[in-house]
Amino acid sequence: AIDRRDDLYVLDFGNRRVLKIAPSGKTLEAFPLPAHEPAGLAIDAREEMYVPDQATHMIFVLAPQGKTLRSIEYDGSTEIFKSGPGGVAVDAAGNLYAPDGASIVKLTTTGTLLARFE
Repeated sequence: AIDRRDDLYVLDFGNRRVLKIAPSGKTLEAFPLPAHEPAGLAIDAREEMYVPDQATHMIFVLAPQGKTLRSIEYDGSTEIFKSGPGGVAVDAAGNLYAPDGASIVKLTTTGTLLARFE
């Protein structure tokens, strides 16, 4: 994922962290992740990071400085992810999309389920 300053964010799966790399190639920061099995990374216009975790069936939301803000797991009392999110993407309107087994879920950034595409 790339932010508006062209800094590159790379998921370091094995070390459960995100690396922030400047256009020059210099590593600027490394953020530890709460995810046990991180499965992707996306950044929205506010530069919040979204990291799906297949082990816990959640998407963790991190601030631009790497602090965990919240997790997306339930829509009210209904579990959103049945198989665990296998990735994540953010559209121009700020909606999240995540594969979940044979379906794709569309969510708000606060975790409201908008649609499930089977």
